[in-house]
Amino acid sequence: AQAQTVVRQSRKGSTATTVRSQRWVHPLITMDDAATPVPWRSVLPILGVMFVDGVNMMLVFPFVPFLVRSTLRLSLEDPNTPLMSGLMGAAFLLGQFFASPVYGPLSDRRGRRPVLLSCMAVSTAFLLAFGLAESYWFAMACRFLQGLSAGALTVGKLYLVDISDATNEARIFSYIG
Repeated sequence: AQAQTVVRQSRKGSTATTVRSQRWVHPLITMDDAATPVPWRSVLPILGVMFVDGVNMMLVFPFVPFLVRSTLRLSLEDPNTPLMSGLMGAAFLLGQFFASPVYGPLSDRRGRRPVLLSCMAVSTAFLLAFGLAESYWFAMACRFLQGLSAGALTVGKLYLVDISDATNEARIFSYIG
């Protein structure tokens, strides 16, 4: 976009020069140039980690009804199977609900990268423990603890805020959904 120079002359003879941009920018942003380019080398790995964290949450859903039936010794037609499966799915989200507010201040103090990597490692460990669970309550506890350690989405968003500015933030965050 090209800039347009406008010269105005006041009644007293002084002139004022203003530069107008052809491109619309938010009124609070005082920039005449185009948006800052997106730092893809930093954005793509974080988007990948956030995608893997979402997959990590939903990875077990196809197996949960079978785990519930085998650990609680329920029949195929037992009406408690969907309820118990739903509670196990909710355990992850409940853990995530309680832990998400903690990860912002923690990553401010310790750094984004260490918190992000430790969240991924601990969440993976609880996912493996869930896969080896032989009782319903142990599997439920593993799912809850996995939710407590699932801070990659929270810390990933904070990292994206750190590497973006007002001109490219909307574009970067549009890839999250």
